[in-house]
Amino acid sequence: MLYPSTTVKVVGKLVLVLLFGLIVGREVWQILGHLAEGSGADGTGGVGGTPGIDVIGNKVEKDQENRLFRLSETCISHQVHQPRFLSKPENKVLRNHMFIDFRHKFIYCSVPKVACTQWKQIILKSTETPKYQKKNIKEIYPHYDNEFKRMSDPENKVQEETLLNEFYVFMFARDPMVRLVSAWKDKFQHHSKDDRFDYVNFHHMFGREIIKKFRKDYTEAELEKGFPVSFDEFVNYVTSFENPLNMNEHWIPISLLCRPCNIQYNFVGKFETQKYESEYLIDKLKISEYVSKEFFRDTKNSSILETFEAVFNLNEDQKTKLYNLYKEDALLFGYDLNKFLKI
Repeated sequence: MLYPSTTVKVVGKLVLVLLFGLIVGREVWQILGHLAEGSGADGTGGVGGTPGIDVIGNKVEKDQENRLFRLSETCISHQVHQPRFLSKPENKVLRNHMFIDFRHKFIYCSVPKVACTQWKQIILKSTETPKYQKKNIKEIYPHYDNEFKRMSDPENKVQEETLLNEFYVFMFARDPMVRLVSAWKDKFQHHSKDDRFDYVNFHHMFGREIIKKFRKDYTEAELEKGFPVSFDEFVNYVTSFENPLNMNEHWIPISLLCRPCNIQYNFVGKFETQKYESEYLIDKLKISEYVSKEFFRDTKNSSILETFEAVFNLNEDQKTKLYNLYKEDALLFGYDLNKFLKI
């Protein structure tokens, strides 16, 4: 016999699974349908074959045309409130996230939780940074490396306009809610037995603050550890900022990191289709000698179900605050927040 509370949980899980199946099924078939259009056995046209380089390249280029047009139209509309000129703090955040490869003339705007680890690894190889040339690319830990060339470097700031005009500039976006849940799980749910200093720092720097502010009955041991943090507590913390610019880079809105209304991007990829879009970029940037196309993996659909599960029990006030915080990301990059929030 199931008690009422248990029955509600079971029914809730079934609803989530059904929604997950419908949404994932629709998105997968849309991607496969696009790739299959005109793909023959040799990848150049016809019916019944697998998509080849030309077909994928055509799809990526068509998607880019649509995305960049959407960005441009949304930026000049009254739907978003992006400043025409950036303040010093806004510029500082942007420049710190713009990584430059002078050898291959490209600039990458890094967005945490959107495959930024892989692209930073690639840049440390493609720029031929001496200490990494003999190292396997997958063994490079790039997040605290001072070998990068950034737009924030004094010598690069003075030539910023020239670099942005002459170099190939790209970034990747991700569904705001999936990215948020990924950040929470990575920083405040996983690695409980891991003594890596960066995770411990996250627990101490952010976990302690979240527990102290948003947990009613915490113990001194919980506060000292700063881990784990519930999604409910995390959402209350994320939505408490008067100025989102002060948020950590792992959950700050993407539009505040990469400023797509102020920077003219040549390419805006999506995490959901990052494998074949990144493979296209590797060819486009002429960096295939540093990284194989197999370096990027297909994204896991399990993250969508995890997002449904995390968001499901939030109250309406929390959902509304999340919607308002990330709505400009959704508008600019073509995501539907109501898929998860149902506002």
